Amino acid sequence: MKTEPQHRDSIKQTIKSLVERKVKLTRDRREYKLRTRPLVDRSPEALYERHSFFLNLDSRRANVRSDIRHTLLLYGYLRGRDYKQIEKKCRDDNFPRPSKIVACARDHEVKLIQNDVERWLQGEPSPWRHEPPAAEAAA
Repeated sequence: MKTEPQHRDSIKQTIKSLVERKVKLTRDRREYKLRTRPLVDRSPEALYERHSFFLNLDSRRANVRSDIRHTLLLYGYLRGRDYKQIEKKCRDDNFPRPSKIVACARDHEVKLIQNDVERWLQGEPSPWRHEPPAAEAAA
């Protein structure tokens, strides 16, 4: 199987825009933290506002981070890379969700089968791997 170049370019652009969004959220967090650091106003309302700001921003950052990870895994899967090449270490409680990878593929108009993605995450080679023709491999 082979992906169309426009699909790969679209996925790369998505990754770049997600990274830019995460960088912006991180900068916003840092600026807000520096701006409110003296904590002159220790009223419950001010502390609640600060806490809710960080809670909201950190949850958005976590969502963007997850989107970046699953989109990168989709790109690696479509390029025929082994999962262990992309993520050398992964805790058991932080294993990627195949359904999210398939959803990312659907967003880019690439049809994937979730069972293939699950097998790829377990260590099988990607069906999208580009094998050289037999004549080139023998030479």
